[in-house]
Amino acid sequence: MDTTATGATLAERLKERAQSLSESDQQLLLELAERLSQAEAAPKPKEPVVVRVRGMIAGMGPDVTEEDIEEVRKEMWAKFR
Repeated sequence: MDTTATGATLAERLKERAQSLSESDQQLLLELAERLSQAEAAPKPKEPVVVRVRGMIAGMGPDVTEEDIEEVRKEMWAKFR
C-alpha cells in the first residue's frame, strides 16, 4: 500500500483531488482514467525479429569459400577474353 507522511493512500489522495475539481474537470479525469486503463489492457506490439541471412542458410549445404568465388570469377572472365 502506498501511503504518505499523513497516512493517506494514493487512492485517497486521488479521490480528494478529484472531489475538489469542477464537474467538467472530473469528467475529463474520468475519461483520462478510462483511456489509461484501456492502454494497459491493449496487447503490446511484438518487437521485430531480426533474422540474419547467414543464419537462415546455415546447414543448407557446403560453405562457399574465397577460393570458390575466385574460381568462378576466373571462369566468368575467361569468356570475355
